[in-house]
Amino acid sequence: MSGRFFRLLALAFLLSGSGALAETLPLPDNLTDLNSEQGEKFFLESGALEAYFPIAANFVTQKTQAYCGVASLVMVLNALHAPAPTSPEY
Repeated sequence: MSGRFFRLLALAFLLSGSGALAETLPLPDNLTDLNSEQGEKFFLESGALEAYFPIAANFVTQKTQAYCGVASLVMVLNALHAPAPTSPEY
């Protein structure tokens, strides 16, 4: 009985704590923030606009942390207008 009590007490303690707060970490000195004036200049000069907008237009969020690779792959394949694979059972 006491073991169960302590587990419930520990669970109640963990649930009663304040939620985790997300914060943006500062960039290292050797990196440039894309939201800065210099970052925007780098982006415009890089020629990445040609690849950025097709991918951004097909942005897909992941449903769980385990599917980040799948979501990234779906974005790229949609941006390339790749045909969906066919499967006879579906």
